[in-house]
Amino acid sequence: MILAHLDAVRTRTATLQTEISTAELKYTADERARLMAGDATGRMARDPEPVRFCSLRGPDRLPRYRTTEEYQMCARADALREERRAVRMNLREWLAPWRTFYGLFYQPLHPNRQEPEDANVRRRGTEEMARIVTLVVGTSFLPLAYGVLGAGAAVVRRLWERMRESLLSPRDSTLALLQLALGGTIGACIGLFINPSGAAPGEDHGLLDAWALSGSALSFIAGFGVEGVFRALENFVRRVFSSAEPKRGE
Repeated sequence: MILAHLDAVRTRTATLQTEISTAELKYTADERARLMAGDATGRMARDPEPVRFCSLRGPDRLPRYRTTEEYQMCARADALREERRAVRMNLREWLAPWRTFYGLFYQPLHPNRQEPEDANVRRRGTEEMARIVTLVVGTSFLPLAYGVLGAGAAVVRRLWERMRESLLSPRDSTLALLQLALGGTIGACIGLFINPSGAAPGEDHGLLDAWALSGSALSFIAGFGVEGVFRALENFVRRVFSSAEPKRGE
């Protein structure tokens, strides 16, 4: 969510920069027309100075604005700048535990060497690391966790049914642990076999027919019905890798 918010703020900033550039060109053209109208000869000695909004300062170092439009655009730019700083601060705080965890397995080659880093480079490095962590967690850890969660729900449901029928036996605890292990395995691997975005028009829908589910939902469902998923995989392996034996006498 933080990365999506940062991308949205950047899109709004780029749109505002385009509006500011258009307004600067319009102001320069109006200034040129005003100077030409005030020149008795109809010719200007020189062109007006280029205009850059949000850069004019007074003797007291406070910002000055030429028009109301410039003031409004600069106020929007300041608000977006503060919002972008807040989002980046939240991103650094969110990434702090992951940096600590990463430091347990990685030691810098030159720990005593301190190189000056540009602030922009440091911000880009933080954002890149956040995107990597999000990708790894979203594609590896979360599917496994949702597979275990689905298998756990199936285990609790089965134990409840067996306790209701007074059929609970000591081996059910071992079977429950094995089902949790299988649920985690199939949850982590379900994305290899099923496309969560749905099939394209004219393509085979596969196991889920025309349903479009997220990867987390597929992992949970696969963990809950782990036995059915493995049976479907076994049937798929037989269809792909089995070869028909030739008849005798041929």
